[in-house]
Amino acid sequence: TLIFLFALTSLAWGDSYSSLNNKGNQMYKKGDFKKAWEYYHQAEIEKPEAPEIRYNLGNSLHQQKQWEGALQNYQKALQSTPDINQAQIYYNVGNTFYRLDKYPEAIAAYKKCLEINPTDEDAKYNLEYVRKKLQEKKNQQKQPQSKNQQNKDKQKQNQKDQAQIQQDQNQKQNQPQGQQQQKQNPQ
Repeated sequence: TLIFLFALTSLAWGDSYSSLNNKGNQMYKKGDFKKAWEYYHQAEIEKPEAPEIRYNLGNSLHQQKQWEGALQNYQKALQSTPDINQAQIYYNVGNTFYRLDKYPEAIAAYKKCLEINPTDEDAKYNLEYVRKKLQEKKNQQKQPQSKNQQNKDKQKQNQKDQAQIQQDQNQKQNQPQGQQQQKQNPQ
């Protein structure tokens, strides 16, 4: 996950909000994602529509492997974030969709990230990686079908072999006594 914690530049938002967000950022940097989420959540009460809080909440939930909650917060952040900062959010949306095994959605998010920021090497790499994973998933879904066909073919062959063995045994039993059937050389 690309870590980008929005800096608060507006003093008009108030000390309480700013202080809570900063404390959340400190906890996030220390790796205490649950505590960071708690601070961000408190800041959210002060400014519920602040896109940076939604983004930070999404990041802390993502780190806690709470993918659905992370995705919801990222999507809310996208609704009110200036275009310049949306690339990072789309990147994280892609990562979250990947974790949810929603590869087509992840691909779309990485593409959107690259539309905004075509030089994002991480997004380029992840886009190609997820495309490969999607292709592998499609191939794996096809394989059981071909394996099932192979199993059916084997069953048919076994049935034919059994029928041939039965026919051979019947022929052997019908041979006059004193004549022996020729043995096949082992291969």
